[in-house]
Amino acid sequence: MKTPKELQAELISLFPSFEEGCDAVDPEYDIGYESPLTYHRIWMDFAPFASKHLTNVGERDLIEFCAIVNAEIEAGSDRKNAVSTCLLEHASQVSVKKLISPLLSAAAKKELR
Repeated sequence: MKTPKELQAELISLFPSFEEGCDAVDPEYDIGYESPLTYHRIWMDFAPFASKHLTNVGERDLIEFCAIVNAEIEAGSDRKNAVSTCLLEHASQVSVKKLISPLLSAAAKKELR
């Protein structure tokens, strides 16, 4: 079972610039609380950067990214819920639906909006 930390590391490995957006804290609002690393937190951090990350990668990286998404859907439970609610349901809003749709599994496509 992949942990949230492993998922985050996998996404950072594929998109090194994503590390800067991971749980970024605005110093003006920093009250010293560090939110726990969850599957939802990772996909919430990734979604705003999805278009930038995915439109500038090669086909191989895009295929690898969609394999990660497909695996999260297949894993079910929190992992499926997180990628569905935090990324796939907002794929049109973050301008990646057309880009990733051809590479997603049938189960993942059902979650696209």
